[in-house]
Amino acid sequence: MLMVIFGAGASYDSAPSCRAPPNANSKGQYWDLRPPLANELFDDRAIFSSAISRYSRIQPIIPHLRHFSSNSSVEQELEKLQTDADEDPVKQKQLAAVRFYLQEVIWKCQRVWNEEVAKDVSNYKTLLEAIRHWRRSQDQSEPTYLVTFNYDKMLEIALRSVDVRINDLSDYIASEYKLIKLHGSVDWVHPVADKITWTDMVSEVIEMAANLKISLEYEKVDLDLSSGEINKKKAFFPALAVPVQNKQRYECPVEHVNLLRDCLSNIRKLLVVGWSATEQNFLQLLSEKLSGNPQVKVVSSGIDSAKRVIQNLENAGVKGNLVPSESGFSDFVSQHFADEFLKK
Repeated sequence: MLMVIFGAGASYDSAPSCRAPPNANSKGQYWDLRPPLANELFDDRAIFSSAISRYSRIQPIIPHLRHFSSNSSVEQELEKLQTDADEDPVKQKQLAAVRFYLQEVIWKCQRVWNEEVAKDVSNYKTLLEAIRHWRRSQDQSEPTYLVTFNYDKMLEIALRSVDVRINDLSDYIASEYKLIKLHGSVDWVHPVADKITWTDMVSEVIEMAANLKISLEYEKVDLDLSSGEINKKKAFFPALAVPVQNKQRYECPVEHVNLLRDCLSNIRKLLVVGWSATEQNFLQLLSEKLSGNPQVKVVSSGIDSAKRVIQNLENAGVKGNLVPSESGFSDFVSQHFADEFLKK
């Protein structure tokens, strides 16, 4: 059974015609449109700055999220905010505003990236085609598991190329391709039970954050990709995990997580693409549930980065035949390295 784990680096290097720069300090072409890595989530880009101007509650914390020290990160800064929010209602409003901000900027960034740069061609689609062909040639009846930590909808869009369409939450795990989004999605929300006057729904939800009655249920909302607006028929709270260093829980329907737990002992091929392997709760799950010495291929920005990911996996006790890829995501799929890994 095959599993593919995707992190932010996969979307960052998702367009083969505009490959990711060799290192994170090199902005490269279309930097202001490229899907961001974690430390770039609050960069001074036009799309991001426009959203920051609308979410006034996050404006006081932007310097911390843009100009952190060399031994810190966006995730560490947001973890401080989350810790402080336990006792500070203003911090709770800031944290709620961060969720709405992330929902908007990732959604809009993905849309503009696809329309103006990728133009509907993505490495996700090419990888899925390789998997489809491999499944057919091997007469694979077992499902393929796609696990992502990304909020964007690139995988959902790519799945259409293998005739899988996701219209509601049950569709994520209904086909032979099981898509599990552990950190939530830009189009997932939690319903809010409180009465909202609708003068400005988002602002009201943010201001009421400390006392909101937020349902644990998940709903998938309609997206107008041409305008970047959400169909606001009722009050909601974004169902996506704030990127902190030590995440306490998944932002994902429990039946999706249970399916993931149940499949891990049967995984024989594991492909890791653009994931840094720093989410401790998921690393622990892999360490506990993976068995049988699976083949593990790690694709990052290059071989040195892939080796660091392997070190993180090994330090967490993840077992298997762990091999780093010398290439990034674009070369891995375009040069048929993905096909070679699948056929082994």
